[in-house]
Amino acid sequence: EDPRSRACPYLDTIDRKVLDFDFEKLCSVSLSNQNVYACLVCGKYYQGRGRKSHAYFHSLEHGHHVFINLETEKIYCLPDGYEVIDPSLGDIIDNLHPRFTKRQVKRLDENTQYSRALDSSEYFPGLVGLNNIKQTDWLNVVLQSLVRIRPLRDFFLVKENYAHCKSAVVRHFGELVAKMWSDRNFKGHVSPHELMQAISTASDKRFRIGVQHNPQDFISWLLNTLHRDLGGTRKRNSSIIYKTFQGELRITTRRPEVAPHAAEKLSKLDRLEQSKGRITVDHESDDDNDNDNENQNDDVKKMDTKDDDDDDDDSDNKEKKKQKKRGQETTQRVPFLFLSLELPTAPLFKDQHDKNFIKQLPLMDLLQRFNGQQEQLMTDGSIRRMRIVKLPKYLIVHIKRFQKNSWFTEKNPIIVNFPLRNLDLEPFIESSSDSSSSSSDAVPPTAAELSAMSLSELNKLCKKMKVSTAKLVEKRDVVDALVKRYAEKQRKKKMSTKFNLLSNVVHDGTPKDGSYKVHILHQPTDTWYEMQDLILTTSETMPQQVALSESLIQVYEAATATK
Repeated sequence: EDPRSRACPYLDTIDRKVLDFDFEKLCSVSLSNQNVYACLVCGKYYQGRGRKSHAYFHSLEHGHHVFINLETEKIYCLPDGYEVIDPSLGDIIDNLHPRFTKRQVKRLDENTQYSRALDSSEYFPGLVGLNNIKQTDWLNVVLQSLVRIRPLRDFFLVKENYAHCKSAVVRHFGELVAKMWSDRNFKGHVSPHELMQAISTASDKRFRIGVQHNPQDFISWLLNTLHRDLGGTRKRNSSIIYKTFQGELRITTRRPEVAPHAAEKLSKLDRLEQSKGRITVDHESDDDNDNDNENQNDDVKKMDTKDDDDDDDDSDNKEKKKQKKRGQETTQRVPFLFLSLELPTAPLFKDQHDKNFIKQLPLMDLLQRFNGQQEQLMTDGSIRRMRIVKLPKYLIVHIKRFQKNSWFTEKNPIIVNFPLRNLDLEPFIESSSDSSSSSSDAVPPTAAELSAMSLSELNKLCKKMKVSTAKLVEKRDVVDALVKRYAEKQRKKKMSTKFNLLSNVVHDGTPKDGSYKVHILHQPTDTWYEMQDLILTTSETMPQQVALSESLIQVYEAATATK
């Protein structure tokens, strides 16, 4: 260790007010992202610290001597090149890469005290503004909604949970969550610049700076990208995304019965669609063509005939299967990450004051499409009914407010009324009597039934239910342990049907020139705030304003998820 490391004479030149680690880590001269250092005096980024590096020349030209490596977090004094070790620099490292212990994460929702930035402004950790880089309000409202979801937030605050992941989207999303929840920020807002750059690259410029996007398209892409990059599969609970947001629907589809002459037409249409450009030849025309083309090679004719016969047989078999399915119902269970709700057509008439009449609908009316009875006509002519089988811990609801036609995008101004607490979805949940599938452990055995079993049968049940019998001496103890375990399993399987609103994304203005904002609930103080980029407002009437807004995306938390 260099003796100068603990007695650097230039620490008083550090200016914390100019430090901003939210932007992309690129050298301001070479634009390289390799081995980048930040000058703690002026806040600019430079590459390297050797004698021919840009940081070295900057220290000589401007007399700025203290630099921090943005990757290793080590601080050096240039041009001398020795490492600076001083506990007073810990707050700079915390701003560069905020860290949380599991104990700190558990206490986040208990904090009701403001934190103070360098400019003496006060902010709540987790309730900070996001810079609008250029028409990125669609990004900000989605991020503000996701960072209040406890399991997702807690997962990304502990870096060890995703240290194995090399995805830039995952890494920068975790860094942004940590900065938004840090209580040692130098300023009361955060810039999502690095995350936006990673998103633009990962989405092949589908989502980029300077272009307005639909937040629903973005949140769908982001959740699926995080799930995939974290190693998630199609299996349930294979990632923190599926554990938090995945529910399940039962979809019943019925293809309408078709008259014989219409079925023949549909058969020909289906064959043409399935051919994908391959010409299907009629057998009668084949016979005529064979008589006209006697000079063709016999072997070729046999191969062609065989291929045509096989293709026609396959198409006939497929058509027979389709005819059997028509008029019959098929049921499948489909996972979902969010529920989409259709709005009715907006009224075209005006009221007596020559103003457009804006209709209001309760959210429960829109949810009727999931009651298992309301039929929906699909584009292929089939009829579909849907019912919720399993609800997630956190439910995302999307209200389809925008529709594109051949010329422009239309916005439906209908206002959806909804409760802020105790949204009850029990009428849309499939009951045990509705489900045709049954499991052997659907109804747990009673204590009397367990007592009537032999010891060998009880031991098998203990292995199945993972009950340790090491300390169980008598049969009664084994029965009591099994009853307790079955009760715990039933309690875990019991689904919460009541949900509380966490965030509400709103669109104001026209589809072309409008903007997005979000209403968010600060749970430690039980207060609603309106967040639009860097602007944070609240008032006593905020709960009423939330319920009367043009909602686009809502995030609900199951009532039992807070326990």
